Amino acid sequence: SAYQDKYSYVKLMKEMKANTDEPIDLGISDPTSLGVLTEGSICTLYMMTMKGEGVYIPNMLKKFFFVEFVENAMNILSVVECFFFFFVKVCHQ
Repeated sequence: SAYQDKYSYVKLMKEMKANTDEPIDLGISDPTSLGVLTEGSICTLYMMTMKGEGVYIPNMLKKFFFVEFVENAMNILSVVECFFFFFVKVCHQ
């Protein structure tokens, strides 16, 4: 339902905010947090940054679809690209 989708988005943003706050407590400047919202076979990759005290900016980086049918096989490249970006971003933090 539409309400469940909004709840999932809000829940993800709250988790990303908490994950952005934790590095600040450790003294890390310019923290970022990455998250994936999955709704059926549709996935959205988000990144949250902090631009000032109490100002959190979520950015949708990429929307991609998991392969459900053989006809959707060309979506594999998009999925691999997203998770490679995710991997590189996490390894360089």
